Amino acid sequence: MNKREIKFKVGNEVSVYITNKRPKRTERQNAYYWGVYLPQIALETGENDLDRLHELFKGKFLSTGIVDVLGEKVRMKRSSKDLSTGEFCDYIANIYLLTGVMPPPTEEWVFGDVNKIK
Repeated sequence: MNKREIKFKVGNEVSVYITNKRPKRTERQNAYYWGVYLPQIALETGENDLDRLHELFKGKFLSTGIVDVLGEKVRMKRSSKDLSTGEFCDYIANIYLLTGVMPPPTEEWVFGDVNKIK
């Protein structure tokens, strides 16, 4: 009997656990981003510093605000490692919309409908 087939009897106590925890971006997503997609962007744009590209995209799409640090404005950014799997897909889609460089397909990677991305 699988968990979905369990029957409850009237009068039995039932515990429910609800969480808003989302799965973090996967190692495969990260490997694809750094090993396939960023190098593809570098090849097509001529910007060969992958760290620089990553920081540019984080600043554009993962900014959480600007704060004043000792009189200097500093942009706060989320880490891409804290993104959920879905948020990471949106991040890739937004990079595509900015750069026009289509993410190369893989067996695991299916590029979503970019018309749904804001």
